[in-house]
Amino acid sequence: AVIVASLRRPPLSTGLIDRYLVALAHGGVAAALAVNKADLANESRAGDPELAQLAPYRTLDVPILLCSTKTGEGLAELGALLGGKTAVFVGHSGVGKSSLLAALSPGLVVRVAEVSAVHQKGRHTTSRARIYRLPGDTRIIDTPGIREFGLWQMGARELAVYFDEFESVSSGCHFNDCSHSHEPRCAVRDAAERGTIPPERYATYLRILASLDGA
Repeated sequence: AVIVASLRRPPLSTGLIDRYLVALAHGGVAAALAVNKADLANESRAGDPELAQLAPYRTLDVPILLCSTKTGEGLAELGALLGGKTAVFVGHSGVGKSSLLAALSPGLVVRVAEVSAVHQKGRHTTSRARIYRLPGDTRIIDTPGIREFGLWQMGARELAVYFDEFESVSSGCHFNDCSHSHEPRCAVRDAAERGTIPPERYATYLRILASLDGA
């Protein structure tokens, strides 16, 4: 599964990326992250705030590709990654899933639309999932964009398993059933405070944990 996000227009949504990564790991599906519209990055990419938000993901075993259908950046790499596979494109409306698909195989007839200039939100161009056959025995499923994505059939204790960066430190927690949220002497929380694990990812974990507790 390729999680398609846009650098801007609509804004980069790390919360949705995190939820998809958990859901895909839970389902045993290999994940990749394609950040589209890279041509909208600041001229000095080193100082681009949206690109900086990708730093925590670079520590994970997940391919990250910066792509642009306007400049062609990353398209060859994405095509090589998907070659001979069956993959699904998922993500928010307006991030460019259909545009990426059309750029990968210009011969395909794929409907695309612009992002609303007023709300900076995508329009639901793709109304149902559709599979496209590309050269090299590659199949890509284009799915309708979404606005929200929730996790289901997952308990709070199971969630931590899908945050790989916790594994190396969680053995140091005082309690064997530590939820890594409120317990004293939690090694995961301490590691996040020290920066040993990305504090942004720990904050994401707490947000998802709260949503599971409230479900």
